[in-house]
Amino acid sequence: MGGRFTEFFIRALAGPLLGWARRIPLPESSPLDSMPSPPLDSDAARLRSFSIRALEEVAPLIRAGFGQSGALRFKRGHEAITAVDLEVEDRLRERISSAFPDHAVVGEEKGRTGPEDAATVWAVDPIDGTLNYALGIPLFSTTVAAIREGRVVAGAVLDPLSGACYSAARGEGAWRGEEPLEVSRRSPAREAIVSTQSSRRGRFVRDREIFVAVQQAFMKTRRLGSIAYELALVAAGTLDALLASKEEAQNLYDVAAGMLLVEEAGGRITNGRGGPFAEGDQELVATNGSLHPEVLDLVQASSEVDRGGRSGEGASGNREEQ
Repeated sequence: MGGRFTEFFIRALAGPLLGWARRIPLPESSPLDSMPSPPLDSDAARLRSFSIRALEEVAPLIRAGFGQSGALRFKRGHEAITAVDLEVEDRLRERISSAFPDHAVVGEEKGRTGPEDAATVWAVDPIDGTLNYALGIPLFSTTVAAIREGRVVAGAVLDPLSGACYSAARGEGAWRGEEPLEVSRRSPAREAIVSTQSSRRGRFVRDREIFVAVQQAFMKTRRLGSIAYELALVAAGTLDALLASKEEAQNLYDVAAGMLLVEEAGGRITNGRGGPFAEGDQELVATNGSLHPEVLDLVQASSEVDRGGRSGEGASGNREEQ
């Protein structure tokens, strides 16, 4: 009796409620309908996943040689090199070439290999911050990035000691592991932290006016010795800005993945004049975005700047240890 009464009551009540609900005007589209679903199976996402796996595969080799390189060896421009640099680059080249035979690879130690007409070129730095690595200072990174028609589409920066991997895919975001990255919101400069990665003959150091202005403007300054890692820290909101300048062009294998990380985390990348960073530029400015106008004012104080963030003196072709 009780069960039949309950069923009757529910049916009697449900009919009018459903009829009333049908008369409620619904919007033609929900706000959620306009939100793009993450294209997890996109080409950029697949290249990002490959980047992570490739770096994780060489991490044990890097950890095993940390601080064990013996007497320091230097190549051009007083830049340190170890046997691990060479072996890691070889392994990454083999991994990329095996997975993508039609892709080319540009590495720090052995230049370019692969098809001359490749549409996708991988930029590889086996150990960014080799001097730190050789001295046993735990601040260095390993990085790869896929560049297609001059545009970085995916990449990753790995801290081999901690295992923290910072990765990004163009148009899809940036992550540390599975955690989405977002730049900081700290500003103005007097409340912010900047890292500087400039060689002795880079304009940001050579121009005393700029050097002093940067030191005085920011709350704190740092120089860690691995530009790829520092860019990852800007993307993560740990650092608020990075200023880099050299007498010669910035190397894409150093900065490609890190630049994408910053952009996908909501930050901004330009050259020293505030224009889009391009291959051949000597200066790189990376910020959380809100700091960018103030930072550009600081570094444009000199009359030395030529177009594109290139100094008027030209490049010597000798690379300095950073």
